[in-house]
Amino acid sequence: MFRLFVLVVSIFLSISVAEAHFLNDARTRIVHISESDEGTRLLIRIPGPIAYAQALAARTGPTDIVDAPFLKRTYSQGVPFYLLDAEAIESDAKGFAAFLASGYEVQSKGQILKGVPGRVGYTSSEQRQHFSTLQEAEEAFEYFAGNKSEWRQQEIFISDAVLDLELKLPGVAAGDTVTLRSVLPEIRLPVGTVLENILMDHRGMRSVTKIQTGQLVEPVQLSGSRLHGLASFIWQGMVHIAIGLDHVLFVVCLALASGFSRGILWSVTGLTLGHSVTLYMGSIGLAPQGDWFPPTVEFVIALSILLAAFLAINQQRPSTTGTRSKGPVLFAITAMIGLLHGYGFSFVFGELMNGDASRQVLALLGFNIGVELGQMVIVLLVLAGLWAAGLIGQIWPKRLNYAGLAIACLFAGIWTIERAGLVAEMVWAKAI
Repeated sequence: MFRLFVLVVSIFLSISVAEAHFLNDARTRIVHISESDEGTRLLIRIPGPIAYAQALAARTGPTDIVDAPFLKRTYSQGVPFYLLDAEAIESDAKGFAAFLASGYEVQSKGQILKGVPGRVGYTSSEQRQHFSTLQEAEEAFEYFAGNKSEWRQQEIFISDAVLDLELKLPGVAAGDTVTLRSVLPEIRLPVGTVLENILMDHRGMRSVTKIQTGQLVEPVQLSGSRLHGLASFIWQGMVHIAIGLDHVLFVVCLALASGFSRGILWSVTGLTLGHSVTLYMGSIGLAPQGDWFPPTVEFVIALSILLAAFLAINQQRPSTTGTRSKGPVLFAITAMIGLLHGYGFSFVFGELMNGDASRQVLALLGFNIGVELGQMVIVLLVLAGLWAAGLIGQIWPKRLNYAGLAIACLFAGIWTIERAGLVAEMVWAKAI
């Protein structure tokens, strides 16, 4: 039993601490494809470090000097830092646009297209204009063009920079499938940073959105197909449940609490309903908007793992004690906890959609289906593990059960302390 516990803990400790689900530390690349009077074009928002992946990948250490266009260098305690060179960009805007465009390959009808760089813009992540809809993207270019003097006076570190590019695609008709990929090398992102690629095709009657996690080295097709868009959101829902270790451990505890019984149906149904309600509510803004709310939800999610572990332990007791949770009780408990977990995912979803109602219904349906499928996979894996343990010996399912609950409690305890400290810091900062 002890050896099993040590082995499983070692495996879990090799995994990074659970990511928060609000993308506070994430970077997002946004791509719009649309028709204009000049033909088909892409409007791309690029995180600064990603645009300079070629230079960053060539480094062997943080103190290596990076030689790249449109950057200037400064030092802090002997370590080089890089800022956008506003004067160089202003004097050669076409060259800057060509530099950004060189990081992408566009294909249509089996042919590599020679895109024509158009407008460019840049800002810091804190002062960036919204880019989540086609109209917002257009306004972002216009805002930059009308406030060049303001940006010229600011120092924007490349790590904090947001770069906008217009890339025109001559010869591409409204119904043509366009394939886009990055030709830049992959770079190591900071721990806790997730790169999301949000690609929106506006060439049909209604926009279609696809999401891909990573640095876009794998090509993405933009065909305007709503079926492809739905499949993309289903996949992303599954990805986000998989990378959220706190959500995973919560579902594991529920599965261990129910085991091979009808209780698992009550638990999963309650969790699904509760989760779906707040995923929708949060995505349309029906949630507190203060800075305190996301970390508070994360804190309560950590507590919910401890509660689910307690339920699992309680279920192991003999039924003659009368303390085991019945089906309706499990349903009520998991539904209430599901409300909290739904808010956790809703912040991710709401950030991605940013209120664009034209694509929100389909995206919400796909994302929610993906999350639920991911949860069912976790449940099936837990039940398969218990079944396999039972083949070894009658006592082994219980040993596996308690080992899993011990690990869940260990991680949940750490997260509860960490997140409680973060909430306390925010409350204290507002109080003074």
